[in-house]
Amino acid sequence: EVEQRNNELQMVHQISKDIVASLELDETLHTILERVGQMIEYDGAEICLYDKAEDLLRVRAWAGSDSVHVDTRGFEYQMGKGFTGWIAENRQSLLVTDVEAHKEQQPVRRQLDDDQLVVNSFVGVPLLSGNEIVGTIELVSTVKGTYLPHEQQLLETIAPQAAIAIYNARKVIEREKLLKDQIASLQIELDEAKRTQQVEEI
Repeated sequence: EVEQRNNELQMVHQISKDIVASLELDETLHTILERVGQMIEYDGAEICLYDKAEDLLRVRAWAGSDSVHVDTRGFEYQMGKGFTGWIAENRQSLLVTDVEAHKEQQPVRRQLDDDQLVVNSFVGVPLLSGNEIVGTIELVSTVKGTYLPHEQQLLETIAPQAAIAIYNARKVIEREKLLKDQIASLQIELDEAKRTQQVEEI
């Protein structure tokens, strides 16, 4: 058990280094799911990002096992609705070892694809920057009892670094957009100044 714990700590440390290595958002999200999959088995995993303007969560990254062919990217969750919405609204992790027997929260959907594969086990954690919700990360399995408190703890250990990496990558996108807008505005001003000068010359 001690050796396993040491190996897990080494992997968490390596994951932390890997996920902050890039400031490109989609690459960061892909790396997070890939590295999590090396530690925790899943049939499906998704990262949702919080859209403050619309007050909802949108799936930005998805990864699945060989038996699952669905891709949830673009799917939206309302705050407080389903497992994902509950995690984001309450800023708390959620572990469901048996989805069918769980009565407190209900998933928005259980179907994984057209082959009748359904979610039977779930674990999800909020991605927080301070107390600000950045998004959520969730893992699902078709087998009951796949996720126990140990898997929840591992995911909670990874989540803070993942949240920081995502937050930084999104800030880069915002700065790039602002810079492009400023350049476009400056070009308009230059064009107007040029036209004014040409009129004066005429």
